[in-house]
Amino acid sequence: PDIDRALGPLHPDSITARHNLAAFIGRAGDPAAARDMYAEVAAMRERTVGPRHNDTLVARYQFANYAGNAGDTGRARDQFADLVPIFEEIRGADHPFTVMARGQLAKWTLKAGDPVGAIDQFTALLPDLERVLGPEHRETLAARGHLKQAIVEAAGSKAETRGAGQ
Repeated sequence: PDIDRALGPLHPDSITARHNLAAFIGRAGDPAAARDMYAEVAAMRERTVGPRHNDTLVARYQFANYAGNAGDTGRARDQFADLVPIFEEIRGADHPFTVMARGQLAKWTLKAGDPVGAIDQFTALLPDLERVLGPEHRETLAARGHLKQAIVEAAGSKAETRGAGQ
């Protein structure tokens, strides 16, 4: 991009421009390209401001989300599993971004094929979401929907297991 030539690729404004471009690309429907760009942004942020800086953590959050949206659900789950303890330590367990990251971890746990693990995570998460964000917040509503999905999938898995044993 032109801003890279003018300011250099590691200038904070250049990295912010790349971050914004990744967001636009993701919203435009290319999660794989957004994932790849967020991977670059996260590496640049880590190099310039450190691994625990808010800008680095936001880029890693977006990378994880777009990795899942691009079909790599296990990677998304693993990335959020790495991020949640950092958010809890830096921002606190009751910070909105922390509880939303826990919601992403639970969602990608479900989508990666572990509905029982997701049930445990959503069950622990929902009271915190309701307290921190409110019972009608979109993240709280989404978590309730994902919990229902996890329960259905877990029940289906148990039924398939019983049917296979007959």
